[in-house]
Amino acid sequence: MGGKRVARLCRYLPSFGIQPIVLTVQERYYESRDHSFAIGDGIRVERTAVLPTPFDVYRGLKTALSSDGRSFNSIAGTDRPHENEGHTRRPERFSPLRRHIRELLGTPDTNWGWFLPATRAGRRLIEGERIAAIFSSAPSWTPHLIGRNLRKKYPIPWIADFRDAWIGDTWRTPTLPGWRYRVESRLEASCLNWADLVTCVTDYIRDDFARRYRAMPPTKFVTLTNGYDCDSSHRSDPPGTSSVPPLTCDEGRTESTPTAGLEGQTQGSRCLVLHLGDLYGGRRVDAFCQAVQDLVDSGKVNPDSIKILFMGNNDPLIVQAACQRAPALMRSNCIEFRDRVSWQEGQRVLAEANLLLIIQGNHRAVTAKFYEYLPTGKPVLAIVREGPLSAMVRATCAGLSADYEDPSEISARFLEALALRTRSTQEVRSSAGQYNYRNLAKQLAEWIHELAAVRVGGTQ
Repeated sequence: MGGKRVARLCRYLPSFGIQPIVLTVQERYYESRDHSFAIGDGIRVERTAVLPTPFDVYRGLKTALSSDGRSFNSIAGTDRPHENEGHTRRPERFSPLRRHIRELLGTPDTNWGWFLPATRAGRRLIEGERIAAIFSSAPSWTPHLIGRNLRKKYPIPWIADFRDAWIGDTWRTPTLPGWRYRVESRLEASCLNWADLVTCVTDYIRDDFARRYRAMPPTKFVTLTNGYDCDSSHRSDPPGTSSVPPLTCDEGRTESTPTAGLEGQTQGSRCLVLHLGDLYGGRRVDAFCQAVQDLVDSGKVNPDSIKILFMGNNDPLIVQAACQRAPALMRSNCIEFRDRVSWQEGQRVLAEANLLLIIQGNHRAVTAKFYEYLPTGKPVLAIVREGPLSAMVRATCAGLSADYEDPSEISARFLEALALRTRSTQEVRSSAGQYNYRNLAKQLAEWIHELAAVRVGGTQ
């Protein structure tokens, strides 16, 4: 999602007088690749190598020495992509010494081997091009350290973009040792001090920065939300073009294109309830599965009339907890977990869905998934503690929300959400048009033009 945010901003910035140059890593260093998502034509991309770190050596040795062939991530209980995004991790299974060594090697994140190559490349670009501003996006946090280093050396305004909170992340920071928390607190403070503008994906992150850094002008912190791409298509692919197997509720029976509603349906017509994205950390679904099981047991929902699909890289512990809450629904494939698919395949399944789920727990963020859902007009049910996401669902008229720890409330909201209709494109634009990436890029371009017009120290 972080890469898509930057790619979509870059796609529209040229329309507002800003020509982006993207500095990133060579493709061989990607954790994953999704070539079905195009960044757009005419965007210049500069790629660098990444220096190996002791963490990489340690990771390689653990993989090589694993007797059963499991990867380092499996052995460590750590999903490295999630760690890069700043999210919480599974409980450690190491001795205290080994844990602290791993934390040291992963400070501020596991991508710090990119710092020197990117800094050198950034200096070359600044000295060889007419660079008006620097923009870095995190997590991971290494790009902000690169941006800070370049800002110290050159009188060019720097915009630090926070897709997640750093020290203020309620999922991540409780898992950090005290010494690492203090180190990263200093790094965060230094980055915010050197940044000329700090963009935050939610008002919550912006307000938290303004509260904790009262010595800095509050105007330094602004909100630039995630959004949706107004030019993206959410229609199904032509028949025969998808590699995702047909959606099924019962073994040997394929469901047709689902239709909304529960009562009076034929066996071949089911309501598809979709969660598109990874489940990890606090994104537990056991309370939701319990709520559905309660509705089935009470006769309010016919399990043959719905299909609930979780599609993504799902934490086995979360899946296991869900199975314990609703074993019968899992056995019948009414509730099903599938692996992650490409962006394009995800759009196909999204187009087939009737109700879209967001599982957010107590994380005080508006997940990028919400904005991916928004342009479809499909009703959204957010399972989340009252906060920024539930407020956003109401403000955009996108659907309903329920407390993630309350199965009875989830049951009630789930029934209500199943009865909601799909909104038209015009209705979506009326309630949420400000969140399309063209408008977001326009706002970012205005800030860049303002910063470039008044250089460091007030000189023109």
